[in-house]
Amino acid sequence: MNTTGASLIIRHGSAPQQEYELNDKTTVLGREAINEVVLFDPEVSRRHAQIIFQGGRYVIEDLGSTNGTFVNERRITVPTPLSNGDLIEVGEATKITFLDAASAMDATIIKAEPVPEMDQTVADPETAPVWEGAAQTSQPEYEAPPPPLAEYQAVSQPPPGAYSGPQESLPPPKADSSARNRYLIGCGCLAILLVVLCAGSLFVLDALAPDVLYCSLGGPVLEGLGFNMACP
Repeated sequence: MNTTGASLIIRHGSAPQQEYELNDKTTVLGREAINEVVLFDPEVSRRHAQIIFQGGRYVIEDLGSTNGTFVNERRITVPTPLSNGDLIEVGEATKITFLDAASAMDATIIKAEPVPEMDQTVADPETAPVWEGAAQTSQPEYEAPPPPLAEYQAVSQPPPGAYSGPQESLPPPKADSSARNRYLIGCGCLAILLVVLCAGSLFVLDALAPDVLYCSLGGPVLEGLGFNMACP
C-alpha cells in the first residue's frame, strides 16, 4: 500500500507511461524479474539502482551498475535525495520521472501562505523600538558658522601698495644698492689708507735712515733690476 504518495513513471523505455507506486521499503530497479521495477533494457544492469525511504524523503543509490545512474543529467556516486519532478536515467534509453505528492503539496501550501503585513502605525511613540545607531545618524555633526563679512574682507584684501596682479607677472625684486655703495666706499677708504701709510713709511725712512732704505731694503731689489748701488 502506498502510504507516502510517491511514485515512478516510465517516460522512455520498454513500458512507457507505466507507473510504480513507492512505499517505505526499498525499491530496486534493474533487469532481473525479481526486482520491484523491472526494466527490459540491455543497457540496464541486473540490479541497477535502489530507492530507499530515509528521514521522511526518498534517496536513490547506484548499485555499482555498468552504465551508471543519472539524476537530472548528472551521474550520482553517492546516495542522492530525490525531489518532486526529478528525472532519473538508467542505461541509455530508459528515463523515469519521480513524483512525490506530499512534497508537492507542502510546496504549494508554503507558496500560498499569505505574508502578514507589517503594522505601519505606532500607538505610543514612547514604546516604539529605538534602533542602535539611530541617534548617531539622525543628527548631523555641528559645523562652525562662517566668519563675519568684515573679518573676511580684512583677511582677503591685500595691504595698501601691495602688488595685486597675477603671481606670474610680479616684477623682480630691486637690489639693495645702498649696501653695495657702502661696501665700495669702505674698500676705497681702505686702499687710500694703505697708500698713505706706505708713503709715510718711505718718507720717514728716507729722512732718518736712508742707508736702511736704499742699501738694506732696496739694495737687493735695485741690483736685481740692473742698478749698481754703492752702499757703505
